[in-house]
Amino acid sequence: MDWAVKRRLIYIGSIVAIGLVIAFFNLYPKLNTSPTCSDGKQNGTEAGVDCGGSCLSACFFQANDLIVRWTKPFKVSDGLYNAVAYVENQNAQIGIPSIKYEFKLYDEQNVFITRRTGQTFVGPNSRVPILEPGISTGNRIPKRVAFTFLEEPTWIQIDPRTEKLSVSVSDTILSEDSNEPRLEAQFKNDSIYNLTDVSLGVVLYDADGTAIAASKTLVTESKSRTATPVYFTWPEKFSIPVERIEVIPRIDIFDFTF
Repeated sequence: MDWAVKRRLIYIGSIVAIGLVIAFFNLYPKLNTSPTCSDGKQNGTEAGVDCGGSCLSACFFQANDLIVRWTKPFKVSDGLYNAVAYVENQNAQIGIPSIKYEFKLYDEQNVFITRRTGQTFVGPNSRVPILEPGISTGNRIPKRVAFTFLEEPTWIQIDPRTEKLSVSVSDTILSEDSNEPRLEAQFKNDSIYNLTDVSLGVVLYDADGTAIAASKTLVTESKSRTATPVYFTWPEKFSIPVERIEVIPRIDIFDFTF
């Protein structure tokens, strides 16, 4: 083999080698990426495809379904009702940042009256009285409420720091002397954080444990280590004595910044 041929082979070999080096540096990062929660694969610490483990999203099989304990319409005044669905999330470390729902109201003949849709969040290990206020029913009286979620829940693993958001309700006093009952209570922010837009729902029960009234209010701002008075009112006197009061504060931990 003469020198011209050798030189040509060396030249071609050098070009091929350079091309292989360039291809290696281009392909290596793509072939050796770290597992992510959006690569469409079950890898790393994930319990499923892009869920569980170190991912924010929880896998659907890690979550127990939400339980709708009861639904009921509550009269506000003639032709105006509140609809309530009492929902329980038994999952300790996962919740739902947003989910759409629907109420349907029916009369005593089970004839449809009206509907109302809304959207809410569901925290972990929580009981949630979802309340839609002021539903107009005209001259018809609702006797039954059907409640459904309109979409599959997106389960999210909860930041463990949310356990520091300690709140409570105390000193509940129900005044039934007048024709407009009034409930007073103290909402206590026992955490080290200032809180905003804390929703409080209340359900009143009779001696048999049946809900006879419900309402909700909003604490727009609550300073750390302080108590805020809250009030609930009803336009008509209760026909059944109230035996138990349940006030449930709700903090949107999915929208909270530590």
